[in-house]
Amino acid sequence: MQLSSTLLYLSCALGAGAQSFYAAISQISQLSNFTSFFENNFPLASQLLTNSSTEPHTILVPNDNAFAKYESDNGYSITALSATELTSLIQYHVLVGRLSSANFSASRGLTAPSLLVGEQYNNRSAGTALSANFSNPASANGQVVFIQSGLQSSSKKFRVRGAGLQSLEVRSGLSSDANLTALDGIWDGGMFQMIDRFLTLPEHCSATIRNSGLSSLDSAITRAGIWDDLDDSANYTCIGPTDTAFANAQHPENNLNDSALESAMKMHTFPQVLYTNFLEDGQVYLSDNELKIQVTVKEGEVWFNDAKVVSPNVM
Repeated sequence: MQLSSTLLYLSCALGAGAQSFYAAISQISQLSNFTSFFENNFPLASQLLTNSSTEPHTILVPNDNAFAKYESDNGYSITALSATELTSLIQYHVLVGRLSSANFSASRGLTAPSLLVGEQYNNRSAGTALSANFSNPASANGQVVFIQSGLQSSSKKFRVRGAGLQSLEVRSGLSSDANLTALDGIWDGGMFQMIDRFLTLPEHCSATIRNSGLSSLDSAITRAGIWDDLDDSANYTCIGPTDTAFANAQHPENNLNDSALESAMKMHTFPQVLYTNFLEDGQVYLSDNELKIQVTVKEGEVWFNDAKVVSPNVM
């Protein structure tokens, strides 16, 4: 992206004032595919993107490249989805609140609820820490995304593109990360930002763990017989050891007896939603088998007892 174009896009978005979402994105050439998508699905898009709530909304708008990526990843176009599937997908791209680049600067990231509700994709409640940020706590009950700089690697640096445009990562379902460019675009219902791929709808815990390549954890939970609890119960957080962690512990997924393995897996499971940016140093939480687990937050890193979090907020 050339700097001159970037400055022009930002000027158009910020200078538009109170205008419809469609009018605002129509001025940005990198969003032409989504503009066409909006035109071809106007009744659906208008219903979801016309803000009649007491909270402003921020829309994560996939850029033109995102459409090709979606088709490449899935083997079919976004337009092949049913109306029900499209509704869920678009709902996940509409975040509650007016989120600008200033909100994305928090060193520990931002947890943002969307309009995506329903048990299929959102078997959780907001919790007091998240809902306290909104005048209407119920508006925080939608499934969340997590926005932070450098999610995939702790060595990855916070990038700044010309004129202060920030490039961050948005984590959605199945630990899928999209790059976000903070345009701080304005429409009459809130703001919009640009992302380089469509967000991924969350799935059950079992699908998420397997998609993350945690094969030893998968084997351990299967032997422990607790998949039903994790997949079907609401408001669970799992602290998932990597395959390397299992190897360093002499492969408990193979060597512990069934009872001991079940206890070990429940020690890594919490019957509540824990987002890392709300954790505080010294907090103690009870695991699923009521063992006390202490949180340490130091120099931007989070630990549960002596285990360091290496990939936060996988949904």
